[in-house]
Amino acid sequence: MQELIQILSLTGFCILAVFSAYLFVVAIAGRFSAAYKPEISGKKLSIAVLIPAYRENAIILNTVKSAVAHPYPREKFRVFVAADQIEADIIRMMEEAGAIVLPVKFSNSTKAASLNALLNFIPENEFEIALILDADNVMEEGCLEQINSAFQDGFKGVQLHRIAKNNNNEYAIIDGVIEEVNNHLFRRGQQALGFSSHTIGSGMAFEFKKLKEIYNKPGITDNPACDREVDFEIMKSGIKIVFLDEGYVYDEKVSESGVFYRQRLRWLESHLFHLNLFRKEKVKFKGLEYWNRLFTVLIPPRVAFIVLFLFALILFITGKYTGLKLLLPPFGYWCLAMVLFLSAMLISLPTSGNFKISFKLLPALMIMAIHYIKAFFHIRPKRKEFIHTPKNYSKSPKEE
Repeated sequence: MQELIQILSLTGFCILAVFSAYLFVVAIAGRFSAAYKPEISGKKLSIAVLIPAYRENAIILNTVKSAVAHPYPREKFRVFVAADQIEADIIRMMEEAGAIVLPVKFSNSTKAASLNALLNFIPENEFEIALILDADNVMEEGCLEQINSAFQDGFKGVQLHRIAKNNNNEYAIIDGVIEEVNNHLFRRGQQALGFSSHTIGSGMAFEFKKLKEIYNKPGITDNPACDREVDFEIMKSGIKIVFLDEGYVYDEKVSESGVFYRQRLRWLESHLFHLNLFRKEKVKFKGLEYWNRLFTVLIPPRVAFIVLFLFALILFITGKYTGLKLLLPPFGYWCLAMVLFLSAMLISLPTSGNFKISFKLLPALMIMAIHYIKAFFHIRPKRKEFIHTPKNYSKSPKEE
């Protein structure tokens, strides 16, 4: 039994140390590198703004009105909405606002099914770029201009800077901070090291034909983790995704712990699906981009780092009282690895924005961590239905 515990502790240390060191390097790189800022181009590419909306009657109209009014040449972009279980009056008002609405109905409602319907409804040669927004997303002025300029610079994939729309309570603040930490580590930091920015699922733009090709893949319409499949297919195609640090898209953050649980359960299942793609899908060229992306997908959720350290602390204290050598390596090495992890998180914290970080957030943070651990025990890797998280806030901070 003692040898088994030693093996488990050594394995846990390797996980903690290796991934903490990686995150620390990425965090440092992201902090000291210059953001990509495209120069506004005179030539304007045509852009289709795609918004899949499922039961979002409370917020979709404001999202559509904001998107339609976006400052970009009117003849060069259109807003398309896949209206799944949206009220008829809301559909009428979206059309009056200037959007093209496609009412859809599926036996299994998924984001992928709605996007597939939109991409096959729109004439393929009418638009050069497709931008995906969620039903609660509101673009800051200049987003479409920046996307256009990035494509003019030769990029074929863009990820906008998704940022919190609301900070109405502790849960929303923490969720917004988590988003910004992820932006730093998996978009800004990756780009600083020469890798492709990771996508988030919304606020991302690709060549229209390429996105249509991906969403016509067999089986994708029943995949609730379609965002991960898009990310993988883009990587397979050798397309580099650029992160537009100043292209802000406001996104609603969770305001209830129960919603956070559902969101994280969906994220964990998507994460496992993404990891499985590396196992079953054939990639012709496995260069640095491939191996780096695989490594990042293998990084466990950050709550696991805390759990591993607490496990080591328990073994250390137990060993002190029993005289048994249970912990490998010595506890000081564990502390060093934990310092690396915490340093990476601190470096990645947002330095701007409306985030009031204080110790008052700790109780809510602990509750969210418990929900995260709870979600581990309810994972269904073969889930077909989309786990919907309700939205309430329609306006961005700039509109209020």
